[in-house]
Amino acid sequence: MKQAFHDSVWRMRDFRRLAVGRSVAAAGAGMVLIVQLLRLSAQGAGSDRIMMLLFAEVVPVILGAGLIGRAADHRDSRGVLTLGIAAEVAACLVLATAPDFAVTCAAIALLSAGTSLVAPVWSVLVPMVVGEDRVGAAVGGQQSLTAALAPLGAGAGGVLYSSVGGGGAMLCAAGCYLYLAVVALRLKVRRRAVVAAAGADRSGLRQLLAPDLGALQGDRLIWCLLSCMVPLVVVLQGLNVLEVSLARHDIGVSAAQFGCSEIAAGVGTVVGAALAGRIEGARTRGWAMLLGLTAAAAALGILGVATTVPAYFGLLVVVGAGVGVSNTSFGALFITRTPSERRGRVSAAVNGLMQAASTAAIALGGLLGVLLGIRPAFVVSGLAGLVVLATGAVVLARTSTETLPDQPVDVPLTVPAP
Repeated sequence: MKQAFHDSVWRMRDFRRLAVGRSVAAAGAGMVLIVQLLRLSAQGAGSDRIMMLLFAEVVPVILGAGLIGRAADHRDSRGVLTLGIAAEVAACLVLATAPDFAVTCAAIALLSAGTSLVAPVWSVLVPMVVGEDRVGAAVGGQQSLTAALAPLGAGAGGVLYSSVGGGGAMLCAAGCYLYLAVVALRLKVRRRAVVAAAGADRSGLRQLLAPDLGALQGDRLIWCLLSCMVPLVVVLQGLNVLEVSLARHDIGVSAAQFGCSEIAAGVGTVVGAALAGRIEGARTRGWAMLLGLTAAAAALGILGVATTVPAYFGLLVVVGAGVGVSNTSFGALFITRTPSERRGRVSAAVNGLMQAASTAAIALGGLLGVLLGIRPAFVVSGLAGLVVLATGAVVLARTSTETLPDQPVDVPLTVPAP
């Protein structure tokens, strides 16, 4: 037991600060989204306004992926974190004033831009904090803690909205991000500014803003797994639009029970992420990712024929566990297999692709519900996901784990702080 604790990433002060700070910020993000949805509901807003709000959240991540990744790779990590967190706090303060809808969308876009600017920096800093050989355990621990705290933040948002109003809830969310700022300033590790090698980063405006897909295609294993994940997100995440109708009207879940559904999925995610954090080896992590997604796709397909509340909650736990295994395995893979000087661009590119897939999923989910009906949409989507994963398994079995030769590297202006 003592040896296990001695080897644990949790004994490292910087990792504890980083993991708790990011998880608290995730709770703040859940608080913001819930409060804004409750505000729109109280104003009698239709689905069109909700869609616009969700689009305002994803557009900065998609359009600015290239620029964000380059900032994470080339700029001082503390400066990038400070700028991103300042944008998040400013957005929360604007939202605390209960602005009109246009300003609300602008504030949500600012919040998303700040979050997307901060996220790739963590991919750069985590290996510096825990070491390359403990990245898997660090990603698993971070995913588990975030999965535990994020739903609590969403629940707290609803409680605060009912008790102190949306303004007070947004001030609490700003406090979550301010805590992350304190964490960022207290971290002992720091990625100093770097400059690209001559000609390595010369590009036009479109290449500057677009995700750096070349950084992903340079690794056949990562590209294979990402090629499976993107269409799967489009097929399966669209079911989020239909879940409330399935649960409330087809299965008979009460309002209180539906509110607890996030907890069930969160429990599964915590367990799945913790288990995946113990996995080592690139190919093993690749297979773990596909198996996790297979479990999630199968469970969502079975949800289409589920008739009882216990079955509904049990299947949500399976979905959460599958997602936890998948996200942790893939996160550890792309960090450990990407040269340190390109991790920011790879992380931003992955985030951009996932957000683009999520945006397409929103439209696809509504369309499937109209064309097929709620239950058939779940069954068909689950089967389609399994077909995608079966194809991915065939490709993965034939894919080499070796990477292509590195691109021109970045040259540090100053060495990282000890």
